[in-house]
Amino acid sequence: MRKAFSLFVLIFLSTSLFASVSYEESIEGFTELFTEVIEKNDAVAFVAMDSESNEFSNRFWSDIEYTLMNKGLLVLDRRNTGIVLEELKLQTSGIVNEKEAVSIGKAIGARHLIFGEARNMVSYFSVKLRLVDAESGRVERLKSYEIRYDDDLKRVLETPSNTEGSKKFRIGNRISYDLEFNYNTYDLKEIGLTPFYQPQSSFVPSLFIAYDMGLGISLETGFDLFLRNSIKYNETYYSRPEGDSVPQIVGFYPSLDIPLRLKYRIMDKPIDVEGFVGAYISLPTGAFMFAENYPKLFSNENTHGSVMLNENIIPGIEAGVDCNYKLGPGCLNFGFVIFYDLMPITATGDFGVLFENPNHEKKTLELLHRMGGLLHIGYSYKVD
Repeated sequence: MRKAFSLFVLIFLSTSLFASVSYEESIEGFTELFTEVIEKNDAVAFVAMDSESNEFSNRFWSDIEYTLMNKGLLVLDRRNTGIVLEELKLQTSGIVNEKEAVSIGKAIGARHLIFGEARNMVSYFSVKLRLVDAESGRVERLKSYEIRYDDDLKRVLETPSNTEGSKKFRIGNRISYDLEFNYNTYDLKEIGLTPFYQPQSSFVPSLFIAYDMGLGISLETGFDLFLRNSIKYNETYYSRPEGDSVPQIVGFYPSLDIPLRLKYRIMDKPIDVEGFVGAYISLPTGAFMFAENYPKLFSNENTHGSVMLNENIIPGIEAGVDCNYKLGPGCLNFGFVIFYDLMPITATGDFGVLFENPNHEKKTLELLHRMGGLLHIGYSYKVD
C-alpha cells in the first residue's frame, strides 16, 4: 500500500513539474527567466540549438530574440554570430565546456550565451535552454518546457525553414471618446457678437497597425475617423447690443486623420505601457456648416448661410500613452491621446447667420482651430 501511494505521489509530482505549456507560454517563460540575469547593456547571443527540426529552431530562436529585444535588451545578430564562429571553427553544439564558452564569448563580443536542445516527443515538444556567463563559463539559468502540440506549435512546424517568424506586426481596432476644446480665431466682437465656447464631444472609430523595431521601440500608423469636429459658439443665443438675438450656432465637419507615432516601452509588468509622440495629417471629408435652429443645416452654396472649406490637409502633433494587457489570443488596448492642429481650418461663404448680408457677399473666416483629447479602448493581435 505504501509503495502504491509513493508511486502515486511520484507520478503526481512529475505531472506537476513537467505539465505542458503553450508555445507562447514557453517563450514568455524563458525570456522572463533570462531577464532576471541579463542587464540592459549586456550583449546576449544565441549560439546553438540542437534540434531535429529546422523549422522549429528558426522560429523558436526568432521569437525568443524578438521578445528579449522588445524588453530593451541587446541581442547580437545570429547570422553574424554564426559567420564568426564558423570562421574560427569554434564548437557550437548544444554541449560546451567552460573554456569553449569563454572562447565563444570573446570571439563574438557577448556577455551571455544561450544554448538549446529540442526534441519532438510526438505529443509534445521538449525544449531546454541554458543561459551561460561568457566570462566565466558558468551556467546562470537552466529551464525546460514540454510544449503541447496545439495549433500554435503546428503553425511553427509548418513554417518554411528559411523563414524566421518574429510576429513584429500588431493590428487592431479602437473606439475613442473625443473631447475637443476648439476655439475660433476670428474676432466676432467686430460684428457685435461675443463667442461662448463649450467643449464638444463625439466618438472616433480607428484601425491601426504597429511595427516593433526592437529595443522597446515601435512605429504605428492607421486611420482615425472623427465623426464630428465641432465648435459651439453660444449656449442658447448671441445677444446683440441693439437687443435682438441670433439663434443657436454650431459648426462642424468630419475628418479622416492619419497618424504616425513613435512609441517607446516604459514598462512591461504587470501591464505593457508605451509612451509616444507623433504627427498626423487631418483630411476634412465634408463642408463646415452653420446650423440655425439646430439641426437645420445650410450646405448649398447658393443658400443663405452656406460655407465651403478651403483646406484639404491640416497637419497636427500629438502625444499620449498606450497600455496593453494580455487577454485571450491578443491584447486589450487602452490609453489616451492629446492632439493639436498646427493651423486652423478656414471657410468661405456668405455667413448669413452671423452677418446682415442681403447681397450674399462671400467672406473668409478662420472658423475652427482644433485641439483636444481621446480616451480609447480596443483590441489587437500580433501577426507574422
